[in-house]
Amino acid sequence: MNNNENIKGIALMATFLALGVSLIFLGNMFPFISIFKNGGVSALFISIAIYETNRKSALALYIATLILIGILIPVKFYIITYALMGGYNFLKDYLDSISNKYVKYLSKIATFFIGGAIIILSAKLFFIDIITFKAYTTIILFIGAIFVGMLYDIIIVQVAEWYKRAIKRDTSATANTRKDIDIKLSGEENGDEKR
Repeated sequence: MNNNENIKGIALMATFLALGVSLIFLGNMFPFISIFKNGGVSALFISIAIYETNRKSALALYIATLILIGILIPVKFYIITYALMGGYNFLKDYLDSISNKYVKYLSKIATFFIGGAIIILSAKLFFIDIITFKAYTTIILFIGAIFVGMLYDIIIVQVAEWYKRAIKRDTSATANTRKDIDIKLSGEENGDEKR
């Protein structure tokens, strides 16, 4: 990595950190945008960070976001949901590399089942006076956790594809335009003058 790529990576991680923490914070402050408070939207920045920089930088973003939301967010339950959803971004590459599609999907379902168990146990821990679970409620919550996890897996893929198509294409088009301008200015095409 050269110096410009390092600066770009640091700026991108700082932007994602600010956006991720801000979305979770705003979701906790204003109930009408509560979709942001559980950390799922903020965790999507990690998948882009993995694609754009490397796993080590994305891990630093993940840990920094966890620390900041731990300090700033009053409801600590959302730290767990962010930790699980953000952590899945690191596990996803490994699960997608499994060649047998049945084993791959069973592994994903098992991962979401375990994540659902952690969320249910956390909810009991944090909201023990408020929430009481009956047996059928727990089963429904586990099925919901698997469904939400599979949906999140699809969303990660869609966000990554959108990013590659929309964002990266625009920057490569800009780079090609700059090269065309440089060629025209330098006159290398006709062998005229040099810049």
